[in-house]
Amino acid sequence: MNPHQPLNKKLLSPPEIQITRELRFEAAHYLHNPAWSRKKNLSIFKKCSGYRLENPKIAHQPHGHSYRLKVTILGKIDAQTGFVMDFQDFKEILNQKIYKCFDHRLINHEVEPFKSHPYLQTTVENLLIVIWNYLESDFQKFNVQLYELTLWETAANSGTYRGNRT
Repeated sequence: MNPHQPLNKKLLSPPEIQITRELRFEAAHYLHNPAWSRKKNLSIFKKCSGYRLENPKIAHQPHGHSYRLKVTILGKIDAQTGFVMDFQDFKEILNQKIYKCFDHRLINHEVEPFKSHPYLQTTVENLLIVIWNYLESDFQKFNVQLYELTLWETAANSGTYRGNRT
């Protein structure tokens, strides 16, 4: 039996493979609902609200995170290259769409849609949806599907988003 035969058969109908790349960026934000009082913002968002208990004049003070983003795509192996997607192209999309947009930014004031919509909270959950929307069409151009995002705000706190799959 030829040891390459099972591989050759599978390449005729290539399987879908997930590949992953990670990106780190530094960014600041605060959580604040403009419809709420200072007291309610502090009660719900605590120190993340941008208010300080000890100084009632302080508002919208950001705090920063060293974010870690894991991006997984899904696609078929190209028979000629052996790639699902060239990792250099993967890296370039993440640098252009995420790193340049988020790194060393005050998300609430510099990143859309948060900049234009102050009621949209800059939580991990909302950041994941925004990042998904930033990336999805770029990967489609390479005939791969954005499969999963995981975003760590701290070493212990993260969220995962897989699009609108049902």
